[in-house]
Amino acid sequence: MTCHGLKQGRTLGFLGGLDESKRISFLAEALDRLWATDPDLRVVVGGKGSQSNLLDVSISRGQTIRIGYATPYERAIIGRVASALLMPGRIGLVAVDALVLGIPILTTDWPYHSAEADYLIEGESRYTSGNDVDSYVALVRRFMLSPGNGGKSSSGSSWAYPTIDNMVANFSAGVLSMLGKAESPECQS
Repeated sequence: MTCHGLKQGRTLGFLGGLDESKRISFLAEALDRLWATDPDLRVVVGGKGSQSNLLDVSISRGQTIRIGYATPYERAIIGRVASALLMPGRIGLVAVDALVLGIPILTTDWPYHSAEADYLIEGESRYTSGNDVDSYVALVRRFMLSPGNGGKSSSGSSWAYPTIDNMVANFSAGVLSMLGKAESPECQS
């Protein structure tokens, strides 16, 4: 990654599928706006998908480095150089990546996040903006200007990883919510 001139405190990451659920067109528009005011900011994208071409403009201007599918080794490198992960679309298993890497996710209050989003704590491992590009860009700018955004924070090392019990509880709560049913008292532990 050093061959790309990436600097801690000036780099963000993205991990996941480059598809509709991750809102790649939203991300591309946000990158356009960030470029206009902060052309030194870089984004490393680990992922593949049908919408990867939507990032071509930001790649051509040198703002984005697309590495394709990210192996665990490449995810670790992204975690080392990135201050946060950009995820304006669905937060899924990337929540676990963020916890392991010790870097937060910058997201929106889009209503279609997976149950794994609940593993993240607002203001610590997750920062959420309104569900529009202007609010998201403002969040990214604020985060990047805040003190201590240079990668792993001291709090990142103490983040709690989800346990099997947490995952089962989150999954069952999600299924019950999807079915429109509240958990009955006999199902609670």
